[in-house]
Amino acid sequence: MGLSLVGSVQRLLVVNRDVPTTIAVASEAVVLLARVALVVLIIRWAFRDVEWKWSNAKGFLRDRWRSLVFQFALLVIAFLVFDQGLEALVGRDRVGLLLFIKNPTIIALTIIWEAGLARQILTHGHGSSVGTPSEWNVPLDKDSTTETH
Repeated sequence: MGLSLVGSVQRLLVVNRDVPTTIAVASEAVVLLARVALVVLIIRWAFRDVEWKWSNAKGFLRDRWRSLVFQFALLVIAFLVFDQGLEALVGRDRVGLLLFIKNPTIIALTIIWEAGLARQILTHGHGSSVGTPSEWNVPLDKDSTTETH
């Protein structure tokens, strides 16, 4: 959450205010670096101690394409409600305050959601991973798998 607060404070201080261009651009660069750091940290945490391969994506798309479509639809709905809808509700004069609230909540949660989806896709077919429900990685055709004890 600390990294998200960098963007929150910047938006609150810069948006809809008469700030010199150099300060506005420099503060945007700091926000960009904080967001990149946030993405890197979340991805590192999501994939820690997990076996993954790029080739698993093909199996995920084949077996779990409905999950991908459903999650994409939820992301579009969340964008429409929490981005477009709230900005229309608040108005242009208070958008800085709205962005202050959105940075540590909606933006950070969206990054976590996308990292979780990437984890599902790239670990597909590797059995249960630490921190994930086992049903995410179970093949659809359970009769074709045999268990050995």
